[in-house]
Amino acid sequence: NYKRLGAEIGVGDELIKNPELAANASVAAKIFVQYLKGVEKQIRVALLAGDFVRATRNAGLGNAQADEFAKAYQTGLSLIP
Repeated sequence: NYKRLGAEIGVGDELIKNPELAANASVAAKIFVQYLKGVEKQIRVALLAGDFVRATRNAGLGNAQADEFAKAYQTGLSLIP
């Protein structure tokens, strides 16, 4: 995974050589974005169905965070003209 992720986020094999680099906030954010790209379709399908628990799970979050996820999603929708 680190080999593929390193290439996708532009750090080459640095994640393999230095795995603790993944704990760096900037690198961790890029890794998370790559993960979300991989599950984007499943998240969109769940959101269109109004299934925030499934969308939250697909986003790599726990069921306990579904309410916060739903609130953030609704807030985001309300800001789009």
